[in-house]
Amino acid sequence: MRTLELGPGENPSMRGPDVTYLDIRQLDLPHLVVWDAENLPLPFPDNSFDLIIANAFLEHVSRFPRLMADLHRILAPGGELRAQVPHKDEELRSGPYPEHYRMFSERTFRIFEDSYLPRWRILRMRTIRIFEYVLGRDQPGTVIRCVPLRKLFYLLYFLPCLFGRYEIHVAMTPVKDENRISRRVAS
Repeated sequence: MRTLELGPGENPSMRGPDVTYLDIRQLDLPHLVVWDAENLPLPFPDNSFDLIIANAFLEHVSRFPRLMADLHRILAPGGELRAQVPHKDEELRSGPYPEHYRMFSERTFRIFEDSYLPRWRILRMRTIRIFEYVLGRDQPGTVIRCVPLRKLFYLLYFLPCLFGRYEIHVAMTPVKDENRISRRVAS
């Protein structure tokens, strides 16, 4: 499966020979493309990936609708975009983060289902609290490892913060129906 991970940083979530990474800075990763996502179009041909992963990435792009159109272009038919972004309530509660250009809610992604922009279909979307993700509650059967007492103290100290933090996890697939767009423009 040809995979693109956007903004992996030092700890990418996927590894393998078919994984390409796109980041703004030079990292010690194989198949790394150093590129600023504000500079569109992205340097990939049409339909070149089966899976695109964007964990904590989309909120850092000022031209979000244009980036979504370009991701639609480089994602193969039947491919999947998996994104994780902070929820808008979390952004409002914790204050503005200077590198975040957009706040996200479920509606942010639903607007792409019926839009004049390149259209997407949402496969699954879930707003979760970060503590559920950390403890593995969204993955049944995950074993929680033992942690040293110091880490347990920090977990309990920051627990009130963890209970209030929200993220949106979404999986989308492109709808490659160009006739629909031309019909809508013509009417």
